[in-house]
Amino acid sequence: MLALFRRLVHLQRKLPALALGSYRPLDAGDGPVLAYLREHEGKRVLVALNFGPERRALDLSGQGAEAEALCSTHLDRTGSLDLGRLELRPGEGIVASLP
Repeated sequence: MLALFRRLVHLQRKLPALALGSYRPLDAGDGPVLAYLREHEGKRVLVALNFGPERRALDLSGQGAEAEALCSTHLDRTGSLDLGRLELRPGEGIVASLP
């Protein structure tokens, strides 16, 4: 948990959009999922959180085709994410950079 907290603090310092950027909620459908966009000086960061006990798939293709995973509560989540079908595991949160 401490390692995740440190990674999140590092990202907040590295990406002003997380602290200073505008907030725009995204349609995550029904259920216990929250997704939003933070934007600042041309940089866009996606945050998607699954608070539920089941897997959830989101269609966020309106934000582009792909995003780059920056941090996840599941440390095995890295690399490119398909925004047309973004799968979130139970209790998973993802921070991703959008082109």
